[in-house]
Parts: sequence; structure tokens; C-alpha cells
Amino acid sequence: MMYGRTGTALGATILAALALAPATRGQTSPGTRMLVQMQDGTRHAGFTYGWGISPDTVQGPDGKKYDRPAVRIVCARGATGNDQRECDKTFPALPGTEDIVVWRDKSHTAGRIKGVGCNYDDCVITQNGSTRPWNDVDYVQLAPAAPAQK
Repeated sequence: MMYGRTGTALGATILAALALAPATRGQTSPGTRMLVQMQDGTRHAGFTYGWGISPDTVQGPDGKKYDRPAVRIVCARGATGNDQRECDKTFPALPGTEDIVVWRDKSHTAGRIKGVGCNYDDCVITQNGSTRPWNDVDYVQLAPAAPAQK
């Protein structure tokens, strides 16, 4: 069966439509409810798509990027489905100079968080060489910036 130019154009149009952001494809979820608390206590909250943590930055609400050393707390929750828990209004300051993941069962692990990556609302966190679903996380506390050397 031959499709010709019309079939090729139709195929390209379908592929382009599938690649569009969820909001442009009729996504009904408002995205991920996210709270980013800075080391100075300032809080940024909102709904977002495409959030994440990289070695240098935190991609927060409204697509804003924050320098990772300036961020203290990252809390993110699914806006729909089984993960509609609220981010706590206050977060206990855990001792230490490393990144800390506080798990849903309130246990915690310390060590550099390599990153958090998401495919829409399906996110994973990598710490100490292990990867787990973000749904297991209550919140993360990022290590403060090292003091400047004189």
C-alpha cells in the first residue's frame, strides 16, 4: 500500500501532536503541586509540569530555575490520583551537611541527591546510587552551600 505525500504529512502531523506538552493535548490535571523553600525561608509554591532537581538547579513552579545551593526544601505532590497529600506547612530542620530525603514513613537517608527526573507526574529520585519513585518521598532537604573559603 502506498501512502504518498498525503500519508507522510498525516504521519508527521500525528507525531507532532503526540509530542506536544500535556496542556496542549487536553491534559485535565493541573500538574504537580510544588513547594520550594529557600535557605533564607522564602517559599515559592504553585502547580507545574516538568519540575526536577539537577546537580546545579531546582526547576520549580512556573518553570523558574533556582540555584540548588539556595534551596533548602523541595516538596512535590501529584494534584490528582492517590498522591494528593499536602506539603507540610513547616519542615523540621534535620542536622547535617548532606542532602536528606525524608520518606513517607518518616525515615530518612542522607547523601548527595543526584537528581529527580519526571515523565509528566511520574517521577523518580536518585540518591546514593539508588533510584526510587518520588511517591515514596515526603520531602527533600538540600544541603546548604558550603561556606566561602578565605
